[in-house]
Amino acid sequence: MAHTLPALAHESHLGSHAAGLHEHAEHHKLEFSAAGVALFTLNDRTEALPGYGVSVVVPVIPHQLEIEGIFHSLFPEGGVEFPIDLLIRKPFRVAPRFEPYIGLGGTVVPFKEEEESGVRFGVATAAGADFWIQRHVGFFAEFNYNLLFPPEEELRHEIGGVAGVVLGL
Repeated sequence: MAHTLPALAHESHLGSHAAGLHEHAEHHKLEFSAAGVALFTLNDRTEALPGYGVSVVVPVIPHQLEIEGIFHSLFPEGGVEFPIDLLIRKPFRVAPRFEPYIGLGGTVVPFKEEEESGVRFGVATAAGADFWIQRHVGFFAEFNYNLLFPPEEELRHEIGGVAGVVLGL
C-alpha cells in the first residue's frame, strides 16, 4: 500500500515520540533529591516543623516497585529532629514525564528538645509525583502522613509536604 507524504510524516512523528517514551522510561537506575520540608503535628496543639532533606530512590522492579531512603533535618521550636524513613513506593507511569506514586514504610526519628532527647518510631506514608523536565532533571511534590509512637504519652500525628529537585542517573 502506498503512503502519502502526510501519512509518512505522521508515522515518523509517532515513531520518534514512542522512542522518546522508551528512552525516558528506561534510563534511571537511581534518583537523588533535595527538598524543603514542612510538617505539622496535630496533637493537643499544632506545631510547625520546617526543615530540609535528601533522598535516594532505587528501583527494585522498574516502573513497578521502588525503595526510597529519606533523611530530613527538622527544626521545631527549641529543638531538632532527624527523621530517617524507609519506604516501599509504587510508581504509576501515566505519561513519559509524569509519574505519581504512593509509599508506605517506617520511620525512626532521633530528636533533641530543650529538656529531653530520645528516639521516636513510627509509620510513614507518602503520595506524590515526579515531573521530569529534562531527561535527568525534574522536580517533585509530595504529601505525607506520619504516625509516631511514644516516648510521649500519646501517639503523635503529623501531616506535611515536601517539594524539591530530583536527579535521575
